[in-house]
Amino acid sequence: TLRVRSSGKGAAVVFVHGWALDLDMWQAQLNLLAPWYRAIAFDRRGFGFSSGIPDIEQDVEDIGRLLDHFDISHAAIVGMSQGARVALRWAIKYRQRVSCLVLDAPPAEGLPNAAELQEIPIEDYRKLVRNQGIEAFRRRWAQHSFMRLYTTAPGARLLVQEIASRYPARDLLMDEPTLPPDLTARDLQELKVPTLIL
Repeated sequence: TLRVRSSGKGAAVVFVHGWALDLDMWQAQLNLLAPWYRAIAFDRRGFGFSSGIPDIEQDVEDIGRLLDHFDISHAAIVGMSQGARVALRWAIKYRQRVSCLVLDAPPAEGLPNAAELQEIPIEDYRKLVRNQGIEAFRRRWAQHSFMRLYTTAPGARLLVQEIASRYPARDLLMDEPTLPPDLTARDLQELKVPTLIL
């Protein structure tokens, strides 16, 4: 079961959240776009209030299921961090259904030194949550630079804390997490979709 939020009418924009987050991270964008676009966000499998096992390949298919559910033929896809990984795979696999991409802090897939550029110590977090529990992980994750906010927007820090408190760490608790093969430079070169990278 996927938690989904949809607002507005017009050309569709689908938002895909990053690791350890959920659709609430996009609430400001959904509110701002609703007068002009059909803005859709969802909790990926195993994150937020969605059930299931985290699986990037299934996240890709879930975008298609959402578009079919709302009778949408194509959409702009906005992905953040791990969500950008999902957005890229969607655009490569379903080119005819993508109008454009916005990738916020995408992983360094397809680059020669991608393995050296890993910014989230997943294996360290996996050991931490298994040995000391989810609260120990949440405390450490709250100190990571990705979780620091540089905004004065009221309620932003509280929202980030709420989102982090909902992260169930299912992917960290899995014995063998399902990871798709990395994209290659060739995959990226064949992608002919207007793309904005932040």
